[in-house]
Amino acid sequence: MNDEASPRIPGNIVFIEIPAAMARPIGSFDVDPAVPVPVELGQESASLSGLSWEMIVAGMLRLLAYDPCNAHAGYYRRFVLAVKPGIFSELSETGILKARNGELDVAEEIFKALGGLAPEAPEPTLNLAILYEDKADALDRSGKEELAEAVRGKAFDVYKKLLAMEPAYPDAFFNAGFFYMKHRSYEQAARLFETYV
Repeated sequence: MNDEASPRIPGNIVFIEIPAAMARPIGSFDVDPAVPVPVELGQESASLSGLSWEMIVAGMLRLLAYDPCNAHAGYYRRFVLAVKPGIFSELSETGILKARNGELDVAEEIFKALGGLAPEAPEPTLNLAILYEDKADALDRSGKEELAEAVRGKAFDVYKKLLAMEPAYPDAFFNAGFFYMKHRSYEQAARLFETYV
């Protein structure tokens, strides 16, 4: 076992090495024993007993959420999609449901994981921007204006990233227009709505 977990990655992650004798293809994906594999042990476990695909996929998704530029990110993306081909749509639905139920921190981590899993897909990034808006509004309602402003700044940064995507993603302009309108930047909102149209 090789513990290379970055301090930026929350959770209980360890890295394991797959023995060369166990490196088998998963569909068209080839397992590379030279690449360390992140495993999510869970909050209360320090043991690899009962190691499962779910623990490996969870470790890879968490790593992709917090370190999407990791040297092995491309390998982890292919691995996850080979083991769980429908995971993108499954997690997207789960993230949206969690956000609607007020579980904003869980939804945030899911959207970050999806963004790390499919960096070219704009939907997780848009969902993250909307989530930050909702989070900022909730903080405002509870009287935490300074924290709300910081979270609103995150939403602004995510919208900037979305608006710079190529090819352009129309829904980003639509939602960003409402974001700017809500904050009384009417000229910018009008420009975004015109671009959307």
